[in-house]
Amino acid sequence: MEMKVVLLSGVLALLMVSSGFLIIANETASEDDGEIVAQDENQNEPVNNVPSLLIASQFTHPWDGMNSTISGFVTDEQSSSCYVIVMLLDSTSLAQVGETFNVTPDQSGAWSMATPFSNPGTWIVQAQAYDQEGQSSDSTMSQIAIVAPDESDVLVSFLWAQPLENSSIGTLQGLMLHMFPSTCSVEYHPLGQSPARLIVGDTNQTSGQFTLQVNTSYHNTVGDLIADCGMFSSSSSSIRLNLPVPPEPEGDEDSDGVLDESDECDNTPLGEPVYASGCSDSETDTDMDGVMNDKDQCPNTPTSQSVDANGCADSQKDTDNDGINNVADICPNTPAGE
Repeated sequence: MEMKVVLLSGVLALLMVSSGFLIIANETASEDDGEIVAQDENQNEPVNNVPSLLIASQFTHPWDGMNSTISGFVTDEQSSSCYVIVMLLDSTSLAQVGETFNVTPDQSGAWSMATPFSNPGTWIVQAQAYDQEGQSSDSTMSQIAIVAPDESDVLVSFLWAQPLENSSIGTLQGLMLHMFPSTCSVEYHPLGQSPARLIVGDTNQTSGQFTLQVNTSYHNTVGDLIADCGMFSSSSSSIRLNLPVPPEPEGDEDSDGVLDESDECDNTPLGEPVYASGCSDSETDTDMDGVMNDKDQCPNTPTSQSVDANGCADSQKDTDNDGINNVADICPNTPAGE
């Protein structure tokens, strides 16, 4: 009997212990489940990270006449809801240049903008990203540079057209070869003459062709042809010229058709026919009797004989018309017809 009681007591104790263990385990499990639920609830709360701004430290653009651009990325839980504040600063004074820009990224967080700069130079870009909760990234500083093109020296070719006959105006025509022909100009500087006499050429701003008119009777035909070009850097070419001109035509002061150099009578009355000597009958005394041919009725007076106003000597006269000249006629008054 006692043995049975002992056995029953042991079984009961075992059951009680077993029941207590199960309660403790269940309570522990319940507490763990509560922690998991709390963690899940925390994970479901929205995360609000500070946005990050990714941007290059240097933007370099070769000059192309277009406005330069800058770009970057914003990383955030909702990048497209962020915005980027951009200020452009002078690289020397750090003073702000122009307006402040507000740029919105796309869905991927990428953003870009055109700057107002198109000519060569350097500037500072200050940028900072903000999210919709007002949190901001660190402010970044980058440099933007537009690099001027390498402008080669201007090359000049030309052709000289001499003045035409009876003109003193010659023409210089040529071509200036340069990257920016619209910036080119050309001048002719006569050597040793006043700057007031320099000649500015007419230039085709598209092709670089040029034309200059040179008055060879007014301008020294020895001088310098100077071409200047350059958009961002100056390029100059100077060529010393000695422009050939035709010899001065020989003059004909009395306009008788015989050049002055050969004209023995340089004041021939206008319109009178002349001999090869350039002398007319009014200027010529062929028989050298002192009476010019245009008035000499006896053009072949023997040398040294005296003549009258008509250029006739006695040996050339027959006063009584008897066929015997006065020198040989011993009867100078023979009646007519005898």
